[in-house]
Amino acid sequence: MEIEAWEVAHLRARRADVHPVMVAIAHYPSWWPGLEVVPEEDGAWRLAWRPPGPRGLLPGRAHQLRWRVTQERPGLGLRVTVHGDLVGRAEWYYLDRRAGITVHYLIRAQAPDRGGARLVQRHRRAVRAGLQELRARVERHRHPGDEPSPALLGDQRAALEASRRRAQVHARRQRGDGPTVSPSPARKGPGALGDRGEARGRAG
Repeated sequence: MEIEAWEVAHLRARRADVHPVMVAIAHYPSWWPGLEVVPEEDGAWRLAWRPPGPRGLLPGRAHQLRWRVTQERPGLGLRVTVHGDLVGRAEWYYLDRRAGITVHYLIRAQAPDRGGARLVQRHRRAVRAGLQELRARVERHRHPGDEPSPALLGDQRAALEASRRRAQVHARRQRGDGPTVSPSPARKGPGALGDRGEARGRAG
């Protein structure tokens, strides 16, 4: 069966703080509870997640996936193909908020007809656990009342200016004013797998 599921977490952090953590897949186990990561010779990554504690789903059997990075978008996110218990595509991407960013995870994949719903719930539980620990990692030096930080506001001003430049380039092209050099992409907007500004989880 076809499934679509997503998870989201708000972090009091900058894209510059979060993106290096998200692209360093080999280091996920240092902050993602219950996750094991093994690199493969062809550049892919084998991930296995075991629910912690005696009340975890299907104790003794790991939720196993094989990720291959298809695109790293600096400051914007990461796209991967997925094989294993689920087969499809997944993506991390970030959206700006006043006091930080939201980190979104989106997957569209095929799940087994039998037991697929339980498998998707296990997958979402794994991602949710990772996002909770990611928040703890990047916010460990932050204190209530010290946001938004000047660095974060600077990032957002730069993203807004880049967006304005892109709009100007597009307008000139529409008028036929001749070729122009495209500015760097704005750091805003959802990933290619989804078109939602706000994410809520579901699985079909």
